[in-house]
Amino acid sequence: MSRAITPPERPVGAGASITATSLRWSVALYSLYPVAVCTALAAGHPRLALAATLLALAAVCLPVPHWRRLGYAALVATPLLLVAGIAEFAQPLVFLPPVALNLGLAVLFGRSLRAGREPLISTFARAERGTLEPDLARYTRRLTAVWVAFFVGAALLSTGLAIAASPAVWGWFVAIGNHLAVAALFIGEYGFRRWRFPQYRHASPITLARIVAVRWRRPVSKQ
Repeated sequence: MSRAITPPERPVGAGASITATSLRWSVALYSLYPVAVCTALAAGHPRLALAATLLALAAVCLPVPHWRRLGYAALVATPLLLVAGIAEFAQPLVFLPPVALNLGLAVLFGRSLRAGREPLISTFARAERGTLEPDLARYTRRLTAVWVAFFVGAALLSTGLAIAASPAVWGWFVAIGNHLAVAALFIGEYGFRRWRFPQYRHASPITLARIVAVRWRRPVSKQ
């Protein structure tokens, strides 16, 4: 028998709306970062590339609760500010944010796989369904591990392109390729899940994306 999809446990309030807005702004600003870096390097202005890197790091800090943003921004920006005066020697740092972001996401997902904790994908699935059937619980644990491997792979590929390819090729991957890969895995997994578990109803990718955006900063506790 199919299962009706239940709404998230808590309604989306003002705080959640602010978080969703911050996430949208951070994605938009971060997507512009590789374009700005490639343009600055092509024009022979590595200091401008470093400035774009600072903005990208600030964009990553946007979804963080407001009382932590200043500290996090200072933590990630201070090293770049210290070397900005010798930008010619600091140029490799402009390739750092995509690597740091993907590795940070891998750590975030990976930590949720530790004993006694709920996998992050399981948390999102429970927000969609209200309860999580045992077979879906096992599946979402494995899927969380798949996302860990994906983010590690994206970080390695970004590093490899920064070392061996031109800034333009690296920029295309960071600005477009990485996002397309995330979308492909997200949508492809949805199709596979519908085939693998036809006995259940499944929310659309758009609905799932909204649930993730809302629950990202306040995951539900394990029941």
